[in-house]
Amino acid sequence: MILSFYTIAYFLVDYLKQRGYHTIQVGAKDDFTVDNVDEFFFNRSFSDLVALITVSKFFLGLDTFFQHLCGLMDKKGIVLTPAHNDHAFWPSIQYIVGTNGVEFEGMKWLKDHLNPHRKPCMDSITYEKVQGEVDKLISCFDKY
Repeated sequence: MILSFYTIAYFLVDYLKQRGYHTIQVGAKDDFTVDNVDEFFFNRSFSDLVALITVSKFFLGLDTFFQHLCGLMDKKGIVLTPAHNDHAFWPSIQYIVGTNGVEFEGMKWLKDHLNPHRKPCMDSITYEKVQGEVDKLISCFDKY
């Protein structure tokens, strides 16, 4: 099933909440909001973000500053990203890379918001793929 990232986020938050997880959306005050999260953590200081990451079991997000901070802190997580992004991959993070069959090697210089392939790449990521990776991740925590 192909859904937008926002719809995937909504369903995943609901899925996690049904399994007893407390969900927190991190971002800036003007970011979109996922209606069913338990808590918003917007416009917080760097030290607040570090503290939140420290006490969190895992994260789910996009290729942003936050995922790099989580990776630097060796936090487990899942990141959805378009294939054309030329970025650092962190060993503690599972990347779900969307692709639309285009060769991106010559387009790595394009800023993400300028790349016309960003939306088709992100739209190629299915809810089932993300839920499968979430299940693998939470199965590690559910054992203990």
